[in-house]
Amino acid sequence: DVIIETGTYKGGLTYLFASILDWIDSERIGHGAQADRGTATVLSIDTHHPDLVFAANWFCPVCLDCIKPYATDVWRRRVDFIQGRADEEVVFNQVVDKLLDIDVVRLQDGETGQMIAKERLSAEDEQSRSFVVSLNQEKVVMVNLDANHEFEGLLRELLLYAPLVTQDSYLVVQDTKLDKIWGTAGPTAA
Repeated sequence: DVIIETGTYKGGLTYLFASILDWIDSERIGHGAQADRGTATVLSIDTHHPDLVFAANWFCPVCLDCIKPYATDVWRRRVDFIQGRADEEVVFNQVVDKLLDIDVVRLQDGETGQMIAKERLSAEDEQSRSFVVSLNQEKVVMVNLDANHEFEGLLRELLLYAPLVTQDSYLVVQDTKLDKIWGTAGPTAA
């Protein structure tokens, strides 16, 4: 239902994820399941929109014939881009807010345990009540961490996003080889 991706860069993997979700939904519809073609989503987080880095030659040169993933139909339908550092609380709160909007996570009253509709919350409620965020077990959430490759930053991302991975799904940490290349604690150590 949702893939949370930190580290959009030029958008290639984001595009792949969006295409896979598109294909899965079309298969569901084709086999008679009740599926809304617009529900499966990629939440992609980066400090820069891919348009700002597409022409950069940092890790891979751009060929003149390459399509811009963020300018495609599947991107427009499936990707929700959040700009900012994935390990910052304000960005994580934006992710949780979007997950609330699509019923992937739910709010429970910290005292009574009752589910609370996001629409019924007032600013006063948010200040005076304690809430527990719980996963909707009917949804599937995968997380792909590829933004921060330094130990401290990735550890923060793991602490924030790992609890959002649903049972029998995946948490992927990219570029674990960097510990050996850099000779210091990085993704593998985190």
